[in-house]
Amino acid sequence: MVAAIFLPSWITDEKYLTSATWGLVAATILLVLTALLTIAFTWIQLSIQRRQTRIDNLEKQIDRFESEVFQRTRRSLATKRLDKNDELVILDIKDIPIELQEILDFFEHLAFLVRRGHLGTYDVWHTFATWIGPVYWDSREYIAIEQLDDKTVYEDLVWLYQRMVRQDKKCHGEGLVWDTDEDLAGYYLYERGPEAVIPRKKPMKRKKKKFSKPGGAAQDDNDNKNSSDKAGDGSSDS
Repeated sequence: MVAAIFLPSWITDEKYLTSATWGLVAATILLVLTALLTIAFTWIQLSIQRRQTRIDNLEKQIDRFESEVFQRTRRSLATKRLDKNDELVILDIKDIPIELQEILDFFEHLAFLVRRGHLGTYDVWHTFATWIGPVYWDSREYIAIEQLDDKTVYEDLVWLYQRMVRQDKKCHGEGLVWDTDEDLAGYYLYERGPEAVIPRKKPMKRKKKKFSKPGGAAQDDNDNKNSSDKAGDGSSDS
């Protein structure tokens, strides 16, 4: 049956078929199947290796982004982008902070790795979109002006941002749009903080903590107790 499929009809004629011929046919078919299985196994192994390499590359970028040096850079940028009232400062596109330049360069390198296939689009969106969105949105005018002279400036970052937007719309129905000063100020407020807190699309309102003086709570309890005792004495007297 197999021979009838893979071999010309004249070879399957009984007068041509001998035990030696059938042995050769069987050996050929076995060789072909072995080659196909080898190719399939190799493809699976390469896919696993490629995936592991992408994970390793992603971990390296995370380590760099969360390193102490880079955290100081991010915090310094956040400090410069906010005024004393925690409101967004107008960005001077002719003289942007050096920290913003460094972060843009990092994301440009990240975009290059995605475009070359060394990082997965979904993995980068899942890990870095929270930061790519506001940083790109805050720098978009600067990037646009720079590209008037050289269109390759942050070309990969622009490409990556567009991919992130599509991925975000697919998953959340939004699109990484930080179109108000309040949004960007909220992002930089979190970046400036001492803890590594993931910023939200809309800045969260911080609740002011109520601090009491030492012994304040105990004093209040004593006052309340004294008031109750006085009330009790008054009712007894009556």
